[in-house]
Amino acid sequence: MSEIGVIFLLIIRVLAANYCTSRARLLNRNVVGWGIFGFVSPLLACLWIKGLRTKTNQTAYDDASRPFDQM
Repeated sequence: MSEIGVIFLLIIRVLAANYCTSRARLLNRNVVGWGIFGFVSPLLACLWIKGLRTKTNQTAYDDASRPFDQM
């Protein structure tokens, strides 16, 4: 592959990683993991993260951990 082709692919990978990290930040996802995934597999990562929804940090309600006087 020519040098220009390698540089072009590297630019595409960096742009895809940048897109994945910014989108992951908006969706409350792992920014580092999505950045690496976007660099390694740009097309797949961009398509995948485009279809994700916002991750909520809801925990299961647990009565067992509450004191008796607050029940």
